[in-house]
Amino acid sequence: MKRSHLLTVLVLIGVLTMPYVASAGTMAFRSEYLLGARERVAGNLLVGSSTVSIGGAVFGDAVVAGGTVAITGPVSGDVLTAGGTILISGPVSGDVRVIGGQITLGGPVSGDVIVAGGNVHLLPNAQIGGNVISAAGMVALDGDVRGSVTIRSGKVLLNGSIGGNVDAKTDEAIVLGDQAVIGGDFKYSSSREAQITSGAIVRGDTIFSQTKGRVGGKFSGGILWGLIGIITAFGMLMAFGAVLVAVWLWRRPITDFCQHTYNNWWPSVGHGIVWGIITPVVVILLLVSIVGFIPGVLLAMAYGMSIAISKVISFMFVGALVAMLIQRNSPTLRVSWWNAIIGVIILSLVGMIPLIGWIASIIIFLGVFGSFVQRVRSAVSLIR
Repeated sequence: MKRSHLLTVLVLIGVLTMPYVASAGTMAFRSEYLLGARERVAGNLLVGSSTVSIGGAVFGDAVVAGGTVAITGPVSGDVLTAGGTILISGPVSGDVRVIGGQITLGGPVSGDVIVAGGNVHLLPNAQIGGNVISAAGMVALDGDVRGSVTIRSGKVLLNGSIGGNVDAKTDEAIVLGDQAVIGGDFKYSSSREAQITSGAIVRGDTIFSQTKGRVGGKFSGGILWGLIGIITAFGMLMAFGAVLVAVWLWRRPITDFCQHTYNNWWPSVGHGIVWGIITPVVVILLLVSIVGFIPGVLLAMAYGMSIAISKVISFMFVGALVAMLIQRNSPTLRVSWWNAIIGVIILSLVGMIPLIGWIASIIIFLGVFGSFVQRVRSAVSLIR
């Protein structure tokens, strides 16, 4: 397959993520990363570690993935972070985009803040110059926001100053504390009216839309997004472990496989689409028949294993491809632990982008999945 054809498929990934990789002043992928308070990074910072602590200055964007992430130093660009427990207390000159389990913001941010997680807390010393968009199980806003606030959450506590409008939707309680000041309208949807304390101030209109309680519990859209945030964060950690083990045990066969997939990209995508549709149909037909129940279960298990393996290899394929495009020395893909971690970060970040990122991720997966199925079929044919 010609490189230009594959670049056509991956152009969205290149546009969205390559600037971070190509212009990175520092790239680090290890079990622990520490940037001391007196250290600095000139350019973008790209980090993937189980524990990340950034106390020094970053003169560029900070792209970070880890189990525990703490950014206490200044960042002159944007912050894009995914992890389990995340703290951002240093000043950020750009925007902040975070997805994780426990998210805490405690410093000035000049731009917008977009967060999705289990619990999101803006501390009293958080000062947001733009807008805030949050989807989580619980959102507590004690800081100041100059712009507007949009919240989808299971539970909301507002106890800070908001210059613009507030649009909140939840199935549970909305509380405006004594320090809450809303400069615009307060529009909210909930199963019951908000608890507005005597000290709270709403300078615009208060618009309440009552929603009926949902059958089966308090599983709101905000909680759903919170769970998605947690699953994504821990999914990245599991992906790190999976690709490192795969590289350690099967580097050479995976390298050969990725090269084969690269050389036969469009046929592989076609096979991925065909087998991705046909296999579930065959499984269902077998399961509804008495004779074919056991083969249907076995085929379903094989199908699930193929998807899981293809997902892991997709990370390594993308990492090897990015490394090849950066080096530009040969059309040969080389799989390594470094490339594999790069691939996890790139595909995870792309997957956070609605529609465009989803399409790019699906195309990559279909190519690898189709190639894997063809390899399995060839192996079975040789056995026969």
